[in-house]
Amino acid sequence: MRALVCILFLLTPICSFAQTAEHPPCWHAEFDAFSFLPGEWTVRAEDRLADGKWETSEARCWFTKELKGCAIAVRYVGTRSGNRFEGRGLHGFNSANGKLQAMWIDDGHGMLATHEGSKVDDRIVLDYEMVLRGQPVILRGVYFDISKDAFRMERSRSNDGGKTWDVTSKLAFTRTPAAEVSGALPSVELPAELARVLTDYETAWQAKDANALANLFAEDGFVLAGGGPPKRGRDAIEQHYKGAGGPLSLRALAWSTQGDAGYIIGGYSGTKDKPDDGKFTLTLRKDKTGKWLIMSDMDNSNRR
Repeated sequence: MRALVCILFLLTPICSFAQTAEHPPCWHAEFDAFSFLPGEWTVRAEDRLADGKWETSEARCWFTKELKGCAIAVRYVGTRSGNRFEGRGLHGFNSANGKLQAMWIDDGHGMLATHEGSKVDDRIVLDYEMVLRGQPVILRGVYFDISKDAFRMERSRSNDGGKTWDVTSKLAFTRTPAAEVSGALPSVELPAELARVLTDYETAWQAKDANALANLFAEDGFVLAGGGPPKRGRDAIEQHYKGAGGPLSLRALAWSTQGDAGYIIGGYSGTKDKPDDGKFTLTLRKDKTGKWLIMSDMDNSNRR
């Protein structure tokens, strides 16, 4: 049956990428070429407005992992010709043809373009072919000088099938330091019995252990996740968390306890000491043995 399902799925190579403990079903090793992108960036943009006329400006850009890490969303906010300029996009991988993809649309052009290509040596080259005013045109985006905290991107176009290229924009990205990321707040130290709640949560989530996660909650505890109704009780919580998990780092921003009730407010990310991907609130209740259990868990993303 499993083989039949794979054959029916457009005859793509997806069968060879079965889910493992480390990766979700949609994961492909080639997509790791984009692993440097997630985070918040400051951008120095040089845009060609006309022949011989260039404009230099600064922008902000946010890349966030989506769909269990199998897509990367981008939001770009800057200026062009003195006006606000904003773009959105998605990065992915086309398993049917083995190509990296970058989809883009902005409020200057309104055209949805999907570039495809691959990593060649230390550069990522993506092209989009279109017909403009009856003539074939190739639009190209190249990522290069890639490091942990900086990279450059150059956009260009060719009207002669790729024989010659005209550069249309040059973008220099610098990662925003964690301390300067918008809304960043300092961590606070938790008492050992509350710190244990966060470390146990991290351990269970990283192990994708839905049962262990559910047992961190009170028997009548709640998960208050976005996009759906509340989940109440350990059985419902375990079902909710089945298949979920991966890299996780939790940090506390505030806490308090009074008697057998308490709370922790914090931030979460995929890697320790990286900017928060989102924030959470845990309300807590102490059981008869003196152990703190989660009464409710509510979180949401920092994605704009």
